[in-house]
Amino acid sequence: GFKSLVDGDTIVEARGAGAVWAVELGAGRLASDVREELLARGVIARPLGTTAIAFCPPLVITEAEVDRMVEATAEAVRAATPA
Repeated sequence: GFKSLVDGDTIVEARGAGAVWAVELGAGRLASDVREELLARGVIARPLGTTAIAFCPPLVITEAEVDRMVEATAEAVRAATPA
């Protein structure tokens, strides 16, 4: 799940319950940039302020779709990280 993405640098916190989750981004990463990268990967999410992203998938989401959402988040954060 999202907690596996917490590394203290790119993602500093993952919080949530059930299907509703948010990740807090590390310094230098903007939620709006990560959201754009997520959309490009087919994941709909919303920024919470400038440093967090919220996920509220449909209740009928499958485990495989959750896994893909987590993978896409890791990819999106890497892609949105300044060089």
